[in-house]
Amino acid sequence: MKRKINSIDILIALGIIVVLIGAYMYMSRSQVDDGFTISSDHRVSFMVETDKLPLGMGERIQIGDQLVASGRYQDAYVTDVSVQEFKEVIASGGVFLEVVNPTKELVRVTVDAKVNKYGPYRDLSGQEIKAGLDFWFKTDEVVTLTKIVQMIEGEN
Repeated sequence: MKRKINSIDILIALGIIVVLIGAYMYMSRSQVDDGFTISSDHRVSFMVETDKLPLGMGERIQIGDQLVASGRYQDAYVTDVSVQEFKEVIASGGVFLEVVNPTKELVRVTVDAKVNKYGPYRDLSGQEIKAGLDFWFKTDEVVTLTKIVQMIEGEN
């Protein structure tokens, strides 16, 4: 019995070839997307500050503390801690005065971290690292909402 190749057989063969080529291209693609390289070994240092901690809690943050996110330690470490008086401006008799608020303290923490880099976007445990944004600061001892006030790009 002689078998003839018909148009259905040709379409099936072309479909298999297209699927194989697509799978090869998908598996061999690089991690470059629209000119942005995806990197997971980019280091940055950034400073966060908060006045939301209860008095004395800033003293519990120590140099060398490691940040925690989702129950896992991150490659991010505290490199500097500064606890200062919290000063605020009040109006008194038509004049603005800077006074110390004895019920608050200003805590500034510098963190050195290994972050994911997606073009201009920096990510640490799902939080964008960019000056001016809020950042949840969490160690074994302290959890608080802070604001990123300064960011310094590190060497790769």
